[in-house]
Amino acid sequence: MLVVLDLGNSSLKMGVFEDSRLLATERFEGGCAIADGVILSPHVAQAAEVVVGCSAPAQLAALLRSLGRPARVLGLDVVAAVPTTYEHPGDLGIDRVAAAWGARELVGGGPAVVADIGTAVTVDALDRDGRFVAVAIAPGPQAAVDGLARAAPHLPRAAFGDPPGAPARGTRDSLVNGLAFGVAGLVDRLAREARRVLRDDDAPLVLTGGSAAVVARLLPRTTRIGADCVLHGLRALHAAVPAGASAATGGVRGRETAR
Repeated sequence: MLVVLDLGNSSLKMGVFEDSRLLATERFEGGCAIADGVILSPHVAQAAEVVVGCSAPAQLAALLRSLGRPARVLGLDVVAAVPTTYEHPGDLGIDRVAAAWGARELVGGGPAVVADIGTAVTVDALDRDGRFVAVAIAPGPQAAVDGLARAAPHLPRAAFGDPPGAPARGTRDSLVNGLAFGVAGLVDRLAREARRVLRDDDAPLVLTGGSAAVVARLLPRTTRIGADCVLHGLRALHAAVPAGASAATGGVRGRETAR
């Protein structure tokens, strides 16, 4: 049994795997103190291996202390082993690579586009050779809400959610429409840019992240929601990239993990 932990800025997500099958998931909310305060599942003690993917480095040491057992942290060695369009692969976050690998597993192989809609909106892809194709990073829904509140404090604060639609019946409705349709339009445009780079207009789009369901309902093309994309991708990367691997070993191809 393998336990995979995805440590983010505001939450910790755990996945329990038997081979490539996801048996259970759990999510812990907690902000800055999440790694210190969370009580982890007994699965952690029972697992043959524990793997950690981290996009919140400041919390990593506390999480590792709380585990009370060895764990593999997927870091620069893994990113360096994955072919990418980045000139400096060390600048690439493991969460973006994992989301793309997880999306490709979800669609059964072949080129895939993934949009992770969380604190930031990231849109990336894997091409048919398994190369990670970076596309864009943009402010996420909550960042847009917070930024508008600071820049225009006279406006009512609106939460991101399903839009009431046009015509708006008031300022709050206008704000919700702008946020929801704006983020959906952003994702749609960036997905088209990803498909252009892939030279594949039919490459499937997978949405993940906390706001994926709202955005999926507003897109003109059918999409898949992969709530556990990052967990699946971290598992696949752990299996495909031996500890200590680097680009000098010839790298790995995303196709190797497609089912």
